Amino acid sequence: MTPRHALELFYSIVLPFLSVPLLALMAKIDRMRLVRSEVTGNNVSEALNLVIPGVIVACAVVLLNTLLSYINLFHSVVIVPETFLGEPLLGGVLYALLNSVLWFFGIHGYYALLSLLEAVNVSSAMQAVPINEAFLGTFVFIGGSGATFSLIIALLLFVRHRTIRILAIASIPAALFNVNELLLFGLPIILNWRLFIPFVMVPVLNIIIAFSATCYGILPVVVHAHLPFNSPILFNAVLATDGGVDAILVQVICIVIGVVFYAPFVRKFENFSTEEIYFPSFDTTLNRRNEEATILLDDHLCRLHRQSVSGS
Repeated sequence: MTPRHALELFYSIVLPFLSVPLLALMAKIDRMRLVRSEVTGNNVSEALNLVIPGVIVACAVVLLNTLLSYINLFHSVVIVPETFLGEPLLGGVLYALLNSVLWFFGIHGYYALLSLLEAVNVSSAMQAVPINEAFLGTFVFIGGSGATFSLIIALLLFVRHRTIRILAIASIPAALFNVNELLLFGLPIILNWRLFIPFVMVPVLNIIIAFSATCYGILPVVVHAHLPFNSPILFNAVLATDGGVDAILVQVICIVIGVVFYAPFVRKFENFSTEEIYFPSFDTTLNRRNEEATILLDDHLCRLHRQSVSGS
């Protein structure tokens, strides 16, 4: 995938945050409605009334995409990471920070930052101490985004809440392959401000530790830049460094330091884990009940049956 395609993928991820509110705003305009009576039923009317706003928003998206391509904005933005990543450590820290922040808000950091990751790989090829995709997957994001393998161990060591411990144990098999969606959505980590600081900072600590170990000759240079991100922990350290046993020690040190960093936040998290987190703006109970009632009432066969019964 080229940097241009990666940035276009990022554009496609961000675009719904603009197009959906625009669609909702235009749907409220009376002139945009095709059906104003309830003859067709409420659900059919809502679908038909979205036709004109949908076409307008789709045309606006196509026009915006054409305009961005015409002014060559994609190419201009791709140049920024490549020139900014003259220093491999700075580029790696930038990627680690942005990846964790995006995941914290529920945005897939890997795909959203593909253009930056491509720039990291290109820059690392010209550096004596490379920081590339294999380096990040092996020594930085251990267990997945946020280096959550350390979080799993911290939960098992410092939390006594039975449900959280079961969730941590269930997350281990996937975490061994750098997959942590079970923790992201189940604990949860997404939008959980009590875990924001360690979720963002532990990967940064890992990259500083691994980079320093490489500079001082403790950690062999990562030679397989395109090692799959979901290669198993410990084995990926050996594979990435072409058999370097010291790489396992560096990976274990990163995990232990991550556990120490997560520990105080995990202890505080347990105190609040039994409390119900309630956001009134996210509560859709009334809307769902109203929609269910509308669907049940808006049945023409039932309506005709009631009329026939009442008429007889």
